[in-house]
Amino acid sequence: MDAMMSKEDVLKIIGPIFGKICCRKQVGLIKSLTLGFGEKVYLEPTKLRERLRDPYRGEWEIGTWNLCAWRVGRENEIICGSNDSSDVKELDRSIGQIEFGNLVELQELNKFDIRAVFDNGIYVDFLATIKASSEHDTFHVFCPNKIFVAYYAGKGWTAKKSNEGQLNKKIN
Repeated sequence: MDAMMSKEDVLKIIGPIFGKICCRKQVGLIKSLTLGFGEKVYLEPTKLRERLRDPYRGEWEIGTWNLCAWRVGRENEIICGSNDSSDVKELDRSIGQIEFGNLVELQELNKFDIRAVFDNGIYVDFLATIKASSEHDTFHVFCPNKIFVAYYAGKGWTAKKSNEGQLNKKIN
């Protein structure tokens, strides 16, 4: 696993995502959840493109894989959760109807779970459901310039080039 980073160092990397509007939302084939933000980045036809409903990704993307649960809420109400249905298409339709607005904050709810907060009162909780692992993150951010930031339950934050080795902590 890459070296852990402080939340302050992570915010230096991902800070520009805050204030950007959600431009893409998708529940993947394995109940993963992805939300895209900022400019739409249109993709060339590839295997990745074939797996996406939309012909684009967000300039920034946040999400979780299938090994973690997620729920979308407002105040004390759950609007949609990863276990609401075993039918991924039904979950994807439900997510598609939610107006997420602009991302304003990421909160560490505890040592395991992350909350994405939006300017319209909506939030998304990314919930660890497996013991701490160096292989499976609870939450991740795909940043511009192929930077990958991840939160590992019970361990903390890391950042690296998405297709290279460890990223130096000092990114400007």
